[in-house]
Amino acid sequence: MSNTVGTSRNGRHDMCHVFYYRAKDALSNLRLELPVLRKLTEEEAGIFGSDVRPFWKFPSHDDLFVGVYDEDVPLCLEGGFRQCALGEAVHQNMGKAGIFLPTPVQCYVIPILLAGRDLYMVSDPGVGNIASFVLPMVQLVLNQEILEMTVPQPYVLIISPTRQTTRKTYAEARKFAYGTAVKVCVVDSSDEAQQREMETGCHILVVTPVWLMHLRAHRNIAFRNVKAVVLYDVDTIIQLGLRTTVEYLMKDPTMPAKEHRQMIIYSRSIHGPIPKLTATYMKKPIIMYVKIYLGASQNAVQNTHRDNEPDAGGSSAANIKNEPEDDLEDQEDELVPKVENYTLGLN
Repeated sequence: MSNTVGTSRNGRHDMCHVFYYRAKDALSNLRLELPVLRKLTEEEAGIFGSDVRPFWKFPSHDDLFVGVYDEDVPLCLEGGFRQCALGEAVHQNMGKAGIFLPTPVQCYVIPILLAGRDLYMVSDPGVGNIASFVLPMVQLVLNQEILEMTVPQPYVLIISPTRQTTRKTYAEARKFAYGTAVKVCVVDSSDEAQQREMETGCHILVVTPVWLMHLRAHRNIAFRNVKAVVLYDVDTIIQLGLRTTVEYLMKDPTMPAKEHRQMIIYSRSIHGPIPKLTATYMKKPIIMYVKIYLGASQNAVQNTHRDNEPDAGGSSAANIKNEPEDDLEDQEDELVPKVENYTLGLN
């Protein structure tokens, strides 16, 4: 069920749009007409993983709602991924990864980012956050008329707090950029191979704050080409004492002003210094709040099977099963927080 508060004449949502999602209803609607995926080549398997791919993974809590706050919000993907302006190569890579239906979060985030808007996202983990920004960032680079490859001047910076989250984000970005002109690099350690790879050219750089500071201090990177900056899991960045590092990088003389680049911030809360970061480094951001509540900590995973590897029952139809979700955390804050002057509700 969805509830829209105000709709403008140009087809965009005004003030607040609320998407109220029931996992049990979604499960009952996803059992039919699921695709059979072709077998991956050896090279593709190294990028996309095993032969049996997750079709759609989402929290199976009783309820999930998405609240979007702004006066001019692009319409969500009610018709699925084919409704958005992603290139054919990206769609093909999504198919190889077994991704055909957007999660509720991706329904809203992807159109917002493809429209070039700044986004402040407050979300529980486990709702498809990484793919929601990686897909538009790959498309952003593909949309550039000229792609420089001779110098390390990335078009997209994805700043993630730890090596674990950085590697996970890099793996997703490589999937969606596979076979395109977009080069994705990662720097999260002293591995010289990582830095050599970046120095030969880089379009999307996934990096920890400490190593980005190291690269900039040694003049191994410049920010002149940057079109978008993503701060992922900014809560952990702040907890690790890296807020000043990020602010120093954002004030770098080669970094384009906020009027000339896109800024995306993902966080788990709206407390502490995070709202100040949004005010300083973002331009008229759309504020999006996602909440999972009233359910068990488990995920529903829908699997498709490669055409040469039928399931145990001899059918290529998808199976529904429950698996534990390790990264979901208990949330003790309010279910409906106040964001600026508006309160998110389900009425």
